[in-house]
Amino acid sequence: MIFENLSDLHDFRDYVNSTAVMKNVKHELRYPREKYDYIEKPKFTGYRGIHDVYRHLPRGSNRAETKEGLKNLAL
Repeated sequence: MIFENLSDLHDFRDYVNSTAVMKNVKHELRYPREKYDYIEKPKFTGYRGIHDVYRHLPRGSNRAETKEGLKNLAL
């Protein structure tokens, strides 16, 4: 996703990780939010973006294993 400004990006991240949204899904942030914050600390290539990595257990699954997903949020 692309946002017009940092405020919109951070508001969206707060919403996605809110209790109201998270109560209906079985996933959790795998790493601290700042781990993949390339806006605060851009890569040496100049890349700027934010990645949130989640641990996810699909609905209807009775397997103990988890799947990992990557959600890309970019400015």
